[in-house]
Amino acid sequence: MWIGKHGCTRQTLDEIAVQLEKRGVVKIRWLRNTSVDPDRIARECRARLLSVRGRTMILEKPGRADR
Repeated sequence: MWIGKHGCTRQTLDEIAVQLEKRGVVKIRWLRNTSVDPDRIARECRARLLSVRGRTMILEKPGRADR
């Protein structure tokens, strides 16, 4: 998923939550001119923040069994 120039809106958070339910793990990237707080996004989506590298974060659905 990409977070665009409008930042992390409610619709973006809802879509992240949907994708977490479907896939279990989601990679999210954002534009250089966008301010993003990965910890806040993980909290609001009730996900676990696995890693942040540059402008990329990986979220995991809580309770997901390791595979």
